Amino acid sequence: MAHRFRITRRDIDMAERHLARRDPAVGTIDKKAAMGHARQTAEIGVASLGMGILKGRFGPIQVGPVPVDLLAFVLLSIGGYMNVAGKYSDDVHNFADGLGAGYAHTLGAGIGGMLRVKAGQPLFTSSGDEFVAGALSTGSSPLTQAELQAMAQAVR
Repeated sequence: MAHRFRITRRDIDMAERHLARRDPAVGTIDKKAAMGHARQTAEIGVASLGMGILKGRFGPIQVGPVPVDLLAFVLLSIGGYMNVAGKYSDDVHNFADGLGAGYAHTLGAGIGGMLRVKAGQPLFTSSGDEFVAGALSTGSSPLTQAELQAMAQAVR
């Protein structure tokens, strides 16, 4: 059974009334706010990327029992709240947020790995390792643990 949709004059009038009452700012771009959000996104990403590069290059970095990204997140957050950087305190918060997000990601990946082992499944490599292993693999499957260890020994 085919349905026929009809738009009446009443429907058009009601739509025009709704459009007339809408907030004029809806659908417009506040350039200053957009640049602020872009800057925030960039600073968070740079902090997270930088810490990821350090972890990838040097392995887990700790100050005593505390991971350095967690420590830096806490210290920068406190510094931002205390306004130690003056007008740049928002930037300090953004970098802290990037470090906190990176730490949370690492923690989540670790928890997920433990759950995977509990379920009797093999561990995945981290996304960066998987990319590198896939790029270096000679076949269609990723490198085995033994192949990765042999490569690491060759580099040392």
